[in-house]
Amino acid sequence: MFASEVPEGKGFPAGNHRMFPWGDEAMQQVFPGLGNRGASRGNCPGAEVLSLARWEMGCNVSGMIVLIRHGRTDWTDLRLHTGRKDMPLNEEGRSEARKAAFKLEGFSFQTILSSPLARARETAEICGFGPQLVTVDDLMEWNYGDYEGLTVEQIREKEPAWTPWTHGYPGGEKHDEVADRARRVLERVQNEPGPVAIFAHGHLLRTLAACYLGLPPVFAAQLMLQTGCISVLDREFDLPAIRRWNR
Repeated sequence: MFASEVPEGKGFPAGNHRMFPWGDEAMQQVFPGLGNRGASRGNCPGAEVLSLARWEMGCNVSGMIVLIRHGRTDWTDLRLHTGRKDMPLNEEGRSEARKAAFKLEGFSFQTILSSPLARARETAEICGFGPQLVTVDDLMEWNYGDYEGLTVEQIREKEPAWTPWTHGYPGGEKHDEVADRARRVLERVQNEPGPVAIFAHGHLLRTLAACYLGLPPVFAAQLMLQTGCISVLDREFDLPAIRRWNR
């Protein structure tokens, strides 16, 4: 969303406000067919990604937690378990981060947290939040232990029925330990007066969402989350709820 599209008197809460500096040419490279800044959503094959701030207009954004999974890396492209391995984004991942930046256009955050791992920090920086970023060790990805760098197929050669949620990661963290870290992050932001952005990793963010909902951490197994996607946690009738997921 662009500044010119914010109706008078309908601005966003004070905080870390990022207005994306790119022009129409850069937008065309990311979203071919967009046309121009005033193009309607119907004119762009992916235009809904531009609409997070517009979509939240009229909502009470003060308690929202916006989750952003980092973009792709060379290891995620190979479907290798990437826990504590500090991989940078690849070019496709940087493109996903730029698309995430468009989704967040015009949105203002009270607090911006990130995993200290490079792929999460770089995603946040490409989105324009580098100067306000606070890194939090509890947002690091699940420690995969002996399975770091392996594919699911390689793991299942030894354990045919293996899943992260049922068997875990020998030599790494238990899922309950990941959930404990996620809960500490939620406790940290629960009293923030404005919306919060969290840049982190797939398994960690899925677990954090399950904990936010007050469900067993294993519910994360049912919350698929792609690289570069945005999700929004909120409340309705004073109950924790998912406003949008994996967008």
